[in-house]
Amino acid sequence: MSDYTETKFDTIVHLGAGRGAQDDHANATAQRTILVEANPETAEYLAAKNKNNPKVTVHTMAIAGKAGERVLNVFNFQRANSLNAPTGLKKLFPNIEIIKSLSLNAVSASDFISGLSLTEKERHLLIVDTPGIEHEILNALGEADLLRKFAVIKVMSTKNALYENSKTAKDHIAYLTARGFAISVNSRDPEFPVIEAKLSQHFVELTQTRKELEDARTEIARLEKIAQEAQFRSEKVDQEILKTEAQIDLIKDLLSRNKAS
Repeated sequence: MSDYTETKFDTIVHLGAGRGAQDDHANATAQRTILVEANPETAEYLAAKNKNNPKVTVHTMAIAGKAGERVLNVFNFQRANSLNAPTGLKKLFPNIEIIKSLSLNAVSASDFISGLSLTEKERHLLIVDTPGIEHEILNALGEADLLRKFAVIKVMSTKNALYENSKTAKDHIAYLTARGFAISVNSRDPEFPVIEAKLSQHFVELTQTRKELEDARTEIARLEKIAQEAQFRSEKVDQEILKTEAQIDLIKDLLSRNKAS
């Protein structure tokens, strides 16, 4: 991690932290560092290392696009651990193998991020280091309009799809670009590019303006409907008045005839 990453944020949220997160964030000056790790053994290691650091919180949980039961595949290469079964991974690492599988109840990414109460006045960093399920997490946060909670999103991605139902770096870049993020890519390891997506303030302002315009149109439509209903009621009242006046005139005419007779 660069010094820029570690010194410019109020909150760092690291999904799929792994043992390496301890070194990645050792010099972090963020007010909060939230490490999320699905493997209980790794989470226990992180918790022990940070037990005297009140700024670091470790969550032992699997994060996915949707809540529900998932299986964590733990490999002999820890950085490859995934909630999805390997496919192209075996071509890249012929000797890799699953050493155990853990049945876990995954928490939805949108529920977890919503529960952090991230304020818009502060700058937040999201690190997505969840092999094979990066895109389902990004998609869940995008649908819940939570991606824009973060000034920067870092995605540890892959050049090719290595797991069942997984996406590639190109897919992540296209998705984040469409949602207002400017993209840079660190390709020192071409098979595992790191995407850094910075939120464009111009895009945020444009989106807000569009929302305000849509809200104004909705309000105008509501007021027009009220005006139409009021006009309809007014016309009905006028009709009733005319009907009543006609009945009064008829009664007066009958009374006059009775007096004359």
